[in-house]
Amino acid sequence: MGYGIAGLGPIDWHLHLLAATVNDPGMAARHLRTVERLAERNGLHWWRDRARAALRTLPPHTHSRPVLAAG
Repeated sequence: MGYGIAGLGPIDWHLHLLAATVNDPGMAARHLRTVERLAERNGLHWWRDRARAALRTLPPHTHSRPVLAAG
């Protein structure tokens, strides 16, 4: 009996696609930043670069992180 394993990539990559599909670019950007950060940490430069390229396709305002007001 044989077994096959298919690497489908980081789950956050697929979650970004889902968020983009339901028109939530902010959530898509968050998932892409997660892919970028984890790929960088683990030496997965192809995924890091792919996430960065995808981030450039999103509207600019979705790239900024929320700023919390001082208390």
